[in-house]
Amino acid sequence: MGYVLILLFFLIWLNVRKIRKTLVVIAKDYGYKKNSLFNYILDVITDYSAERKHDRNIRNHTRKLRKLTKEKQAEDEIPSEPEPEAPESEVQDD
Repeated sequence: MGYVLILLFFLIWLNVRKIRKTLVVIAKDYGYKKNSLFNYILDVITDYSAERKHDRNIRNHTRKLRKLTKEKQAEDEIPSEPEPEAPESEVQDD
């Protein structure tokens, strides 16, 4: 069991190192200094959250418009006269 835990820790550690190196390379490509890597990560996260918020606002706006058009259509419809019901003697049970 101990060997499995050591192997798991080692694999996680290698992946963390690779991710960190990749982020540093990306940050250098975009002109960020090594010290401002944290700022770059925050920029990416905030841009993503702002994009999701914008998409959510658009989706809510379209839902409201759809709801309003349905309500307007329901108000515009003129209810037709109800059909007269057949007497019970004419209704046949199968």
